[in-house]
Amino acid sequence: MIGIIAKNNLTRQALCDILADFNPTVYESGETPADLIVLYQTADFADGFFKQPVPCPVLLVGASHEEADFCLPIPCRLSLLKQTILKALEASKNAITFENPIFQFNAKNRRLYNKQTEAEIYLTEKENALVAYLAKKIGTPCHKEELLTQVWKYNPDTETHTVESHIYALKQKIGLDANYFIGSGDDGYFLMTQD
Repeated sequence: MIGIIAKNNLTRQALCDILADFNPTVYESGETPADLIVLYQTADFADGFFKQPVPCPVLLVGASHEEADFCLPIPCRLSLLKQTILKALEASKNAITFENPIFQFNAKNRRLYNKQTEAEIYLTEKENALVAYLAKKIGTPCHKEELLTQVWKYNPDTETHTVESHIYALKQKIGLDANYFIGSGDDGYFLMTQD
């Protein structure tokens, strides 16, 4: 299911009509997570939207935002919109998952679930991308330079504490059990496979 969020009723209806092949519905927060949210809004609205946990990938149309998984400027061709939706749905379908004795991670809905406390932790787009990358590399620690290149698309020689800051913020968000989810050593960062 594709959830549509737009500025006004006419825009929402137009998007629903245009994207009828994808079974769209007007999306309200708190509903069952969609496979993709198409957000047709301004950057200011997007700032407010992304302050709340977002339970699935987001295609932002008409603006750009670092938390959006996909962005399209307007005007854009209808064929490009549909192509981007197909790409987003394919990425959603093939989302990376990870599980250890305490945690379950699903990149599709940006969710980290603590099986012991039953807490759901919603991840930002970058936190989700970081965990998904580490989940693909189970058994191989990832150096800061690799994460800068692969997750942030930075030059590996860039002087920044982005990786450390994101890992620290993620551990703070997870709380007391963080060391059972993500670890670090001389060889880099990794997801914990045992408790």
